[in-house]
Amino acid sequence: MAISSFTKKLKNLFSVYWYLASVGGSITETIRRSDENVTSEEALELTDQMTTVFGVIQSLAIFLAPINGIIIDQVLSKTSNKYLAILISATCCNVLGVTFSFLEVANSVELQYVTMVVSALHRAFTFSCHTALIGILFPHHHFGKLFGVSQAFSAIASFMVDYAFRLEHVVGFYQVNTWTAFTQVAMMYHPIVCYLEYRQRLQKD
Repeated sequence: MAISSFTKKLKNLFSVYWYLASVGGSITETIRRSDENVTSEEALELTDQMTTVFGVIQSLAIFLAPINGIIIDQVLSKTSNKYLAILISATCCNVLGVTFSFLEVANSVELQYVTMVVSALHRAFTFSCHTALIGILFPHHHFGKLFGVSQAFSAIASFMVDYAFRLEHVVGFYQVNTWTAFTQVAMMYHPIVCYLEYRQRLQKD
């Protein structure tokens, strides 16, 4: 149990450092693109300042996390329709993801502060949305198994990040972020499927 707990903490710590390193590299790239006269030292100094701000904003995500749950509870209390609740939750999550992806590639240093806030919101919605989906739409005795499967796919995605970093050294942060942005747009497929399923169930009822 102690080893498992330590491994989980180590994984979470690695995730935090990787995320900050990723954002830091992207910010540095944005600074250099927005001002060709900026030196490497100036770009790194500004990146350090913005990464510190980003870390503070990420720590406030604990206060943002309940927002998705409040939205789901409000929909359930007014309509008692769990499919509509998940549909709205998934749509909000994807819209935040698309917004974050395109803000990330915007050629504006000042706009990156807005990107940080949207990033914190998106991460809060991502974890709460997929947990709510499993808890609401599936039998409770399957929660552990389904949550474990979702974490396995999350681990696979995390391994793919290493290849994204390698690709970044070949084509640059901007190109990789642009591809990621359009991939996020493609993920709007999920709430669309939820909406079609919701409409079908309404017609049957």
